[in-house]
Amino acid sequence: MAEQTPQNDWDIKPELYQKDSQGSFLLKKDGTPKKKAGRPKGESSRGYNFHSDTKAKIAARRSLRDKQKKLTALEAKVRHVRTSVKKQRTVQQKLDSGYQDNVLVEDSDLELLPKATQDVVKDKHVI
Repeated sequence: MAEQTPQNDWDIKPELYQKDSQGSFLLKKDGTPKKKAGRPKGESSRGYNFHSDTKAKIAARRSLRDKQKKLTALEAKVRHVRTSVKKQRTVQQKLDSGYQDNVLVEDSDLELLPKATQDVVKDKHVI
Protein backbone atom coordinates (compact mmCIF):
# COMPACT_ATOMS: atom_id res chain seq x y z
CA MET A 1 0.00 0.00 0.00
CA ALA A 2 1.03 3.56 -0.61
CA GLU A 3 2.09 5.40 2.51
CA GLN A 4 0.13 8.62 3.13
CA THR A 5 2.14 11.70 4.01
CA PRO A 6 0.50 13.85 6.68
CA GLN A 7 -0.41 17.32 5.40
CA ASN A 8 0.41 20.37 7.44
CA ASP A 9 -2.41 22.51 8.79
CA TRP A 10 -1.08 25.63 7.00
CA ASP A 11 -1.38 23.78 3.69
CA ILE A 12 -5.01 22.84 4.39
CA LYS A 13 -6.17 26.16 5.95
CA PRO A 14 -3.71 28.92 4.99
CA GLU A 15 -6.22 31.67 5.94
CA LEU A 16 -5.65 30.85 9.64
CA TYR A 17 -1.98 31.86 9.50
CA GLN A 18 -0.26 35.27 9.50
CA LYS A 19 1.24 36.55 6.24
CA ASP A 20 3.55 39.40 5.39
CA SER A 21 3.04 42.04 2.67
CA GLN A 22 4.32 39.71 -0.08
CA GLY A 23 1.86 37.00 0.94
CA SER A 24 4.33 34.54 2.47
CA PHE A 25 3.88 33.13 5.97
CA LEU A 26 5.45 34.81 9.00
CA LEU A 27 7.58 32.14 10.65
CA LYS A 28 8.19 31.31 14.30
CA LYS A 29 11.68 30.51 15.65
CA ASP A 30 11.22 26.82 14.85
CA GLY A 31 10.41 27.60 11.21
CA THR A 32 6.67 26.88 11.27
CA PRO A 33 4.10 29.58 10.34
CA LYS A 34 2.49 31.72 13.07
CA LYS A 35 -1.24 31.33 13.60
CA LYS A 36 -3.49 34.40 13.66
CA ALA A 37 -4.57 35.43 17.15
CA GLY A 38 -8.18 35.19 18.28
CA ARG A 39 -11.25 33.45 16.98
CA PRO A 40 -11.76 33.36 13.18
CA LYS A 41 -14.66 35.44 11.82
CA GLY A 42 -17.91 33.59 11.31
CA GLU A 43 -17.05 30.85 13.81
CA SER A 44 -19.13 30.53 16.95
CA SER A 45 -17.54 30.97 20.34
CA ARG A 46 -17.04 28.10 22.75
CA GLY A 47 -19.60 29.44 25.17
CA TYR A 48 -19.41 29.55 28.93
CA ASN A 49 -20.14 26.96 31.61
CA PHE A 50 -21.81 28.24 34.76
CA HIS A 51 -21.28 26.71 38.19
CA SER A 52 -24.18 24.59 39.44
CA ASP A 53 -25.01 27.14 42.17
CA THR A 54 -25.17 29.92 39.58
CA LYS A 55 -27.31 27.75 37.29
CA ALA A 56 -29.74 27.16 40.16
CA LYS A 57 -29.99 30.90 40.85
CA ILE A 58 -30.58 31.65 37.17
CA ALA A 59 -33.25 28.94 36.96
CA ALA A 60 -34.99 30.31 40.06
CA ARG A 61 -35.03 33.83 38.60
CA ARG A 62 -36.31 32.53 35.28
CA SER A 63 -39.17 30.57 36.87
CA LEU A 64 -40.17 33.58 38.98
CA ARG A 65 -40.11 35.83 35.90
CA ASP A 66 -42.24 33.33 33.93
CA LYS A 67 -44.79 33.10 36.74
CA GLN A 68 -44.91 36.90 36.97
CA LYS A 69 -45.62 37.12 33.23
CA LYS A 70 -48.43 34.56 33.55
CA LEU A 71 -49.86 36.50 36.49
CA THR A 72 -49.91 39.81 34.61
CA ALA A 73 -51.53 38.11 31.61
CA LEU A 74 -54.24 36.58 33.80
CA GLU A 75 -54.82 39.91 35.56
CA ALA A 76 -55.30 41.56 32.17
CA LYS A 77 -57.83 38.88 31.19
CA VAL A 78 -59.74 39.34 34.45
CA ARG A 79 -59.72 43.12 33.99
CA HIS A 80 -61.10 42.72 30.46
CA VAL A 81 -63.87 40.37 31.60
CA ARG A 82 -64.78 42.70 34.48
CA THR A 83 -65.22 45.68 32.16
CA SER A 84 -67.21 43.54 29.73
CA VAL A 85 -69.55 42.34 32.48
CA LYS A 86 -69.94 45.88 33.81
CA LYS A 87 -70.88 47.24 30.37
CA GLN A 88 -73.23 44.35 29.73
CA ARG A 89 -74.92 44.89 33.10
CA THR A 90 -75.50 48.61 32.38
CA VAL A 91 -76.95 47.84 28.94
CA GLN A 92 -79.20 45.19 30.44
CA GLN A 93 -80.42 47.64 33.08
CA LYS A 94 -81.13 50.21 30.36
CA LEU A 95 -83.16 47.66 28.44
CA ASP A 96 -85.08 46.52 31.50
CA SER A 97 -86.11 50.06 32.38
CA GLY A 98 -86.14 51.30 28.80
CA TYR A 99 -89.55 50.04 27.84
CA GLN A 100 -91.18 52.52 30.18
CA ASP A 101 -88.71 55.40 29.87
CA ASN A 102 -87.91 55.16 26.13
CA VAL A 103 -84.19 54.76 26.84
CA LEU A 104 -82.12 54.27 23.70
CA VAL A 105 -79.14 51.92 23.45
CA GLU A 106 -76.18 52.53 21.14
CA ASP A 107 -75.19 49.90 18.60
CA SER A 108 -71.71 49.51 20.12
CA ASP A 109 -73.26 48.68 23.51
CA LEU A 110 -75.61 46.18 21.94
CA GLU A 111 -72.70 44.06 20.67
CA LEU A 112 -71.98 43.03 24.26
CA LEU A 113 -75.33 41.28 24.62
CA PRO A 114 -76.13 37.72 23.54
CA LYS A 115 -77.22 37.18 19.93
CA ALA A 116 -80.86 36.41 20.77
CA THR A 117 -81.19 39.62 22.78
CA GLN A 118 -79.57 41.64 20.00
CA ASP A 119 -82.12 40.46 17.45
CA VAL A 120 -85.10 41.35 19.65
CA VAL A 121 -83.82 44.75 20.76
CA LYS A 122 -82.24 45.90 17.50
CA ASP A 123 -85.50 47.02 15.92
CA LYS A 124 -86.90 48.93 18.89
CA HIS A 125 -84.22 50.63 20.98
CA VAL A 126 -81.01 51.04 18.99
CA ILE A 127 -79.52 54.18 17.48
